[in-house]
Amino acid sequence: MLTPRQQAILYCLHGMDQHAHRAYPWPGPTLLAVLREAPVPGHPDPTARHVSVATAPTTASDEANTDAVAVLRHAAAELHSPVVQANLVTATGPIRILAWVFMHAAVSDAVDPHQMVRYIEAVDAAGTAYVLTRFRDQPEGLIAVDEAPETGASEVLDLLLPLARMLHPGA
Repeated sequence: MLTPRQQAILYCLHGMDQHAHRAYPWPGPTLLAVLREAPVPGHPDPTARHVSVATAPTTASDEANTDAVAVLRHAAAELHSPVVQANLVTATGPIRILAWVFMHAAVSDAVDPHQMVRYIEAVDAAGTAYVLTRFRDQPEGLIAVDEAPETGASEVLDLLLPLARMLHPGA
């Protein structure tokens, strides 16, 4: 059974996929982002939270995205800079980062003829991995959730996991 936080992450990933489908030529941009949670001002329930998506502070999305994993490697290296980490921590204030998200496209070898597939991969602070896969001819993407992803199964998830733990040590 999924927790409310995991359900919120799934909802955001589907929202990112639908937005990319409507707003960009297929398959959409290569994007590194964070899902963040913030208090809802003026809400009668003081525990109410709003979950939103924000582009990560990196120059990686400005590069040519011919190799999406190379873009993510570059962004991950930038995000390990002590200056960037300090800026992220001080800029977030009451906002909590729930997950790091990477949206990219790849050519699927599982389809004949080969077809472009959009992937939205995310890792939350607890180490749970989420992978949305969407083929162009499908009305929506399908999401797989893995609460204990194996190291080496996906280079993207291997790069996102340390980022998720970077801001939430001990999570």
